[in-house]
Order: sequence, then structure tokens, then C-alpha cells
Amino acid sequence: MQSIMNKGAELMRNLCIQFADPSWLTGVGLKDRRWALWVALAVLLSVYIFDWGFSTERAVQCLIDERVPTGRWVDTFTSWGWMSVATIVVSLVVLAVAVRRFPFQLTRSKPDWREVAFVGFAWATPLLMTRILGIFLPDSACPGSSSNPEQWWSLSQLGGPAEEIWFAAAVAVWMLLWVDHPRVKVLGVLVGGGVLRGIFHVYQGWESVGLFVWGAVAALAVALTGRWVILFLLHYLNNALITAGGLDSLTAALVAMFVCFALLAFTSEKKTQKAPSGKPGTSCRSRDR
Repeated sequence: MQSIMNKGAELMRNLCIQFADPSWLTGVGLKDRRWALWVALAVLLSVYIFDWGFSTERAVQCLIDERVPTGRWVDTFTSWGWMSVATIVVSLVVLAVAVRRFPFQLTRSKPDWREVAFVGFAWATPLLMTRILGIFLPDSACPGSSSNPEQWWSLSQLGGPAEEIWFAAAVAVWMLLWVDHPRVKVLGVLVGGGVLRGIFHVYQGWESVGLFVWGAVAALAVALTGRWVILFLLHYLNNALITAGGLDSLTAALVAMFVCFALLAFTSEKKTQKAPSGKPGTSCRSRDR
């Protein structure tokens, strides 16, 4: 038990160190230009309002009226598929400017791939738990998607993945803006990631409570590692399996979790033991390098 507690304490210390000075934000970037960071944050918040702010209003209205609102300009605007494309482009530009390099990290070694797998787990686990709890909760009056099946490669499939790029950019800007204020950093990442992600999923009813936690955990994982591409791919897979593949949300979350397990298994270290050579004075065991 003491060994487990010591390992837990060591893990927390390492996470605190990594959060205080994350390796993916060590570049010059905009750390010394706070005005530019505030401008970047304002741009991202403006994009958020257009992409998800109006969706939140529709979600709340749907919960109040117990039917999907239609016929208003807001309803037409929120169904515009190119808005997700605009969100992706703006977020990528802000992220690239903030970190002063290509907006995602290359994954070269097995430890890097394992880190990617664990970030995927951080995203998929709370989502899966939310879907499991949703079995015991009353259904929402607001459908999550159209009753008509969508194409796998339609623009509408980019709505969920766009969230991951936007939150990665927002987390990067926030971390740089408060680089010397760790408490403000962690509070902003957790509360911002949870509230801003969960609020436009309230159309899912009581099940959306778990999505606030999901958003906070995902934002923290990105803040620690900077690895958002795996979340982009998992979000696309999850949504496409539901809207184009016809799966229910629980099964789609299980598939996302399986992908993370498969990635972790693929990157696991395999220790092999060499056969003895039979020569005198030669060790029978050799360390696998």
C-alpha cells in the first residue's frame, strides 16, 4: 500500500512539474506579448460564439419547448457545414502562431505513441462512463443528430473534430497568457474546458452532466501533452459511427476505447530473451535493447 501511495505521489509531482512547464509550449511563441495573446483569445471566443454559442441557445430552447426549434435564422445558421471548416482553419492558425511551429507534434518513438494512447484514454473513458450512466437516465426530448443518415465524409462530420482543435488552441493561448500563474492556468483549463464543452451538449439532457467532466479531462490532457490530433480522430470516429454508421452512442464510445487499447498494445514494449549460446564463459541472459 505504501508503495502505491508513493507512486501516486510521484505521479502527481511529475504532473505538476509538467503542467507548470509543458514541453510542447517551450518555444518563444507569444509569451512576452500578452496583448497578442488577448487578441488571439478574443478571436477564439468570437469563433466559439458563432459555432457553438448559437447551438447552445437552440439546445436550451429545445429543452424548454421539448421540441427542436425551427424556422429561425439561428436554426439555419447552425446547420451551415462550412462553419466547422472556418473554426478549424482559424484555430489551426492561432495554435501555430501561439507555439511558433507546425500546430501538432510529430510522433516518432514508442513512448510518444504510448502518450498518445493515454491521451486517447483520457478522452474516451469519461465519454464511455457518461454513455453507460445514460442508460439509467431519462431520454432527452432533443435529438443529437438528424434522423436521416449522413455521409461518412460530409462537412457535418467535422463539427465534433473542430471542437478538439479549438480547445487545443484555447488551452495553448491560456497557458501562455498565465505562464507564471499556475493556479489560474489549471483553474482556467478545468473550468473552461468543462463548461465551454459541456454547455452546448445540454440538449442531451441529464446525460450532458458527464460531458462537462469529459470536457475538463480532455482539456487537461491536452494542456499536459499538447496532443490533440488523436482526439480529433477519435471524435470524428465517434460521431461518424453514430450518424453514418447507425451505431448508438454507447457502442461508438466502446469502439473509441477499443482503438485506444489497440494503440497501447501496439506500442507496448516486448521483452525477449536470447537463447544461450552454449559457449563457456558467455552469459545465458542478454538484455534486450
